[in-house]
Amino acid sequence: MSNCPKCDAVLDATSANCPSCNRYVGAPNVRSAGSPEERKALRVREIAARELPNQTGCSKLYKRLGKSLSRTCVVVCVPAKVARDLVLDRRMIYVNYETLLEAGVRVAASPENDRRRALAAAFLFGRYGSEITYGALSFTSNGLPTYGHLHLRLRDVAVQDRVSFLEMNSYDFYERNRMSEPGTIPPGHQAVWKNRHILGLVKLAGRLKLNQKQRDWQKFLVYSDGQNRDNDDFIEAQIYGFFNIESVETIRKNRHGTWSKTDRLDADVALDAFKRRKI
Repeated sequence: MSNCPKCDAVLDATSANCPSCNRYVGAPNVRSAGSPEERKALRVREIAARELPNQTGCSKLYKRLGKSLSRTCVVVCVPAKVARDLVLDRRMIYVNYETLLEAGVRVAASPENDRRRALAAAFLFGRYGSEITYGALSFTSNGLPTYGHLHLRLRDVAVQDRVSFLEMNSYDFYERNRMSEPGTIPPGHQAVWKNRHILGLVKLAGRLKLNQKQRDWQKFLVYSDGQNRDNDDFIEAQIYGFFNIESVETIRKNRHGTWSKTDRLDADVALDAFKRRKI
């Protein structure tokens, strides 16, 4: 529980504004992931994680990994048509699955996947789960090819104050922890922007080997076979709110998956229009 810095009222943990004076107090997912309890638990896990690199002669590599992780970015993958619409009309906003459903512009996923989405979001965020947009933490401009034709690397300044990170896909995290005490999330598996490198160290420490480079670490940080989302392994970026083309730093093609002729045309239009915007 925390208090408003302006009026000292007790803050609503699920709102970005003070319920008393309406002052903006920060994205609720960031406040949750950045709580003292979360930071302490994450640090304890990192201290334990560094023991293995110390034992295997990879302590210097571990430090290099930490520095590299502090320069990571957020990437969201989208269908080619979505990217085309975003680039061609700056009034367009990228919105999440829940918002599209509510607006009646897409049908629900399969009953099983729809339930999984709802349960995972409710477990992690409660009532503001419908305001979270998902991406992946990456060393490069590449994200998860199973989510779309184009990789959108978001500008740091556009997300750093409203993004939190989870050690794994939220569905998997929910499945592993759903039997925990109601209303509680096991601490130490989340991070805010400035601590994302610590979460990355915890996740990757056990995979370090001598002579590895950043390209090797990228394969661990964002793993995908390009076909089945269930096989993806990544640090999930959870962005409070949505974004538009002004939030995007780069756009890159996904080299995996199935592409129709229309997909290729849409992707080419998006890439060409985005390039011209940057000139």
